[in-house]
Amino acid sequence: MNLDDRAVLERFDAGQVLADLARLPDRLEAGWQAGLALPLHAVEGVERVALLGKGEPAAAMDLLAAYAAAQSPLPWGVGGEDLLPGWVQGERTLAVCLGPVVWGASPAQLRARGCRVITVEGAGEMAYNFGLLLAAFTRLGLLVGAEEELAEAVEAVRAQQSALAPETPVVRNPAKRMAGQFVGRWVILFGPGLLAPVARRWKERLNAWAKALAQSETLSEADRSGAGGLNHPEALLSQIMALFLQAPSLPERSRLRLAYTRQVYMVQGVNTDVIEARGSGRLAHLWTLLQFGEYSAAYLAVANGEDPAPAEVLAALEDELDRGSSQPNPTE
Repeated sequence: MNLDDRAVLERFDAGQVLADLARLPDRLEAGWQAGLALPLHAVEGVERVALLGKGEPAAAMDLLAAYAAAQSPLPWGVGGEDLLPGWVQGERTLAVCLGPVVWGASPAQLRARGCRVITVEGAGEMAYNFGLLLAAFTRLGLLVGAEEELAEAVEAVRAQQSALAPETPVVRNPAKRMAGQFVGRWVILFGPGLLAPVARRWKERLNAWAKALAQSETLSEADRSGAGGLNHPEALLSQIMALFLQAPSLPERSRLRLAYTRQVYMVQGVNTDVIEARGSGRLAHLWTLLQFGEYSAAYLAVANGEDPAPAEVLAALEDELDRGSSQPNPTE
């Protein structure tokens, strides 16, 4: 499949996914501006933050929790869709619901647990939701210095945009070349610490857009047990692509662990590669890697002869779960 042929890209990308990706930095900024306009009130005495949502809101919350973990003195957690965590209770818990509520976590149920609750109307995309939440928590005083980091991240994403765009040929387009490496391979994504949700996002996009098998690994678990499973089945090892996400903001031990783990996989005959984040701040590192992954997944979809619109089976599954979750939750 010729990824430089615009007619081919347009034929398979009926949903205009690539056009949407070009708006990523604008949507980050738009979310931030919307967050600045939210009718929020100061919160005091908060000891923990619960982020509750599903779909794209949950993806944004997952990313925000990883970012906040390194700079906020409070523990942050993302609630699952099927069971409201037991720690989400009490007046010192700030529960933020973004978009459609999750099963067992309606604002009324959260208030019944004694939580302080903020409900926010999000959008159907991660970048906007992330910017929205980032601004909201900055205004609440729970995050510091995010405005400067976000501005730098938007600049870094825009700077990388031209290299990844459809009009940039394969020889100068690293996302198209990465998609070429993914063709016919089972992809394993490694992202330590801050980059763990980025690896999960790559995996999700490869599954949903490219209709391809992929998985993400937490780095410490990969070292404790995952690397021990590289002997069998031997015939499949050459069909695996292990991609390691790297960023200057990672602790030195994490960077060393990535390098060591990659070496182990290489020795066992697994194809490996490293993608280094751009920019200087942690938000730039998160979003340049996310942008790279989104483009790579979209190009792999075309290379696989697939439309990068989410698979119909996913929508059907979500509808079925929503119908089932309309019943009372027996744990509440």
